[in-house]
Amino acid sequence: MTRVPRRRARVWPVIVSAATACAPAACGRSQPDARGTAAPSAAPAGPEAGATGAAASGSGAAPTHGPVEWRGTYKSAAAGLYIPPDWKNVRFTDKDTTAGIGEGAIAFRVDGDGGRVVGTIDGPIGPATLDGVASGGKLTATIRRKDPSDQGFTGTLIGAIADGKADGTLSVSRADGSVIRSATFGAAPERAAR
Repeated sequence: MTRVPRRRARVWPVIVSAATACAPAACGRSQPDARGTAAPSAAPAGPEAGATGAAASGSGAAPTHGPVEWRGTYKSAAAGLYIPPDWKNVRFTDKDTTAGIGEGAIAFRVDGDGGRVVGTIDGPIGPATLDGVASGGKLTATIRRKDPSDQGFTGTLIGAIADGKADGTLSVSRADGSVIRSATFGAAPERAAR
C-alpha cells in the first residue's frame, strides 16, 4: 500500500470535493425540480448562443441552439520564441525547414447547448484534431495530432466568434519543440448540423 504524505492527504479531499461540486446547470446537465424529476437546464444566452444560432444566420434572429459547422482556412508562418533578457545562457534556433508553413483547411463544430468545439486541421500543420469550447464570443481549443506517433505539430487555438465569422490564431510546435509556427485562421458557418 502506498503511503500518502500527510500534507497531501488533507488537500486531496478538498480537490475532489471542488471538482465534483459542479452545479448541474453550469455543467449543462438537467436539474431536478421540486418533484425530483429532471427539468432541462437553461439554454445558453448572450454571445455563446449567438455564436451557434444568430451568428450562423448573420442576423439577430433567435439562436437555434443546435450544433453549427464552421469551415475555413489558415495561413501559417515561422514563429519566434521570446526568451527574457535575464536568461542569458538560453538559446533557441528554429530548424531551417519549411515544415508547417503554408495554407490549409480548418473545420469545426460548435455544440449549441454547451459550446463544445470539436474539429480538424489539414494541410501543413495537420492532420490534427481540435477540442475546446466557445463561450462569451471567445473560442479556445487544444490542437492534438490525429496520429500522436508522427511527432507533428500540436498547440492551441485562440479566437473569437462574432457577426457570422470566426477568426483567430493557431500557435503550434513540433513534439520535440524544434520548430515553432503561428497561423491566422478565418471560418464561416457552413450549415446547421443535424
